Amino acid sequence: MSRRARVASPPAQRGRSLPSPGRILVAAVVVQSAISFAEQGVPTIVVFVKHDLSLSAAAAGAIVSALGLGRIAGFYAAGRAVDIRGERRVLFAGAVGSGACVAVAAGLPYVALLAVLVIAGLFLSTATPAGGKLVFTAFPDDRRGLAMGIRQAGVPIGGMAAAVTLPLVAQALGWRWGFVLAGVVSIAGGFAAAAIAGLGPRAVAARAHQRRRGSIRPFLHREFLLITVWACILVGCQYTLLTFFAVDAQARTGISLARAAMLILVVQAGGIAGRIFWGILSDRLPRLRSRGLFALLTLIGAASMAALAAIPSGNLAAFGVIGLLAGVSINGWQGIWISRLTEIAGVERAGTATGFALTFLGIALTISTPLYGAIADTAGTLRASWVAATLMLGLAGVAVAFIPSVRAPARDTATT
Repeated sequence: MSRRARVASPPAQRGRSLPSPGRILVAAVVVQSAISFAEQGVPTIVVFVKHDLSLSAAAAGAIVSALGLGRIAGFYAAGRAVDIRGERRVLFAGAVGSGACVAVAAGLPYVALLAVLVIAGLFLSTATPAGGKLVFTAFPDDRRGLAMGIRQAGVPIGGMAAAVTLPLVAQALGWRWGFVLAGVVSIAGGFAAAAIAGLGPRAVAARAHQRRRGSIRPFLHREFLLITVWACILVGCQYTLLTFFAVDAQARTGISLARAAMLILVVQAGGIAGRIFWGILSDRLPRLRSRGLFALLTLIGAASMAALAAIPSGNLAAFGVIGLLAGVSINGWQGIWISRLTEIAGVERAGTATGFALTFLGIALTISTPLYGAIADTAGTLRASWVAATLMLGLAGVAVAFIPSVRAPARDTATT
């Protein structure tokens, strides 16, 4: 692939009656928020499932792992489907399919519930490849970063809504009704997005830029591989932060678990702000997209993890400030990563490229969180996990240092 093809994607051919970029973005945020409500909602009420079914901790954890297993298995196929069948169609199918599976799982015994949640994970794997390409093809180069950041903000928005709503439903009506509500929200999001943006055909690149979509060879060049390695490290730190931050805050400040759990909302709010902030910088400073923004974000993330390891016990305010900074960086990186990944791949391969990279991120996530937990268990303190995360972010910085510098991408008019 030529340097020019890697830097600026070719514009898509314009269809007959396309929704405006604004409508596309609204649809993308709505459906992503709805899907994330279901995806992140299930873990928030696992404790109720554990108590009701008298499950061990491992058995309860397998409920979340089932979703993850399905996503890992489905990412690449989902990306291929996006490039072949169309972003909006695949996104609709993913939202409705995952929602239906989660709702159906509510009425099943434990083993069958796990099997259906694996299938739900397969549908969930469509969200990022389809949603990312949908926004990528709808916006010109100089507005794409902000748009991608806003779209990615749907993930913590859905997660925050689920964290506030579903435990209350599970406590009042039972966890099965919580599953039903999570599924219904995802289905409703799919239909709402279809009503806003339609189910039009896939984006098609100009003929001169078309490639064989099934090959992974275009993704095996240096920048694509390095930012994928970078993202694998970041996602491990991100979910370690979301998993253990409140636990550590409760242990070191003495506040209640309920108050400690509220600190996760600070991290999620930082994630929303970060995804938008980095997107704005990406649009305003296009020459920094290939390396500079990744380096700055990594530096802030490493500093926040080091501060979390060093903070004195009992300082709740410091936990809040650090949680916000960590949210902006470690929980706010996805927008610029997806945007750059799709720029490298180009219009015709954006879905496949995203699915290919996400497969490795899913594996990294599955391995990283238990590993950081084991480090804390061995050391007897979660400070050790934050030190380990700081060191890993240092390695992420090394990966960024080897990303080749490229000139600012030429502006294009890619539309869906």
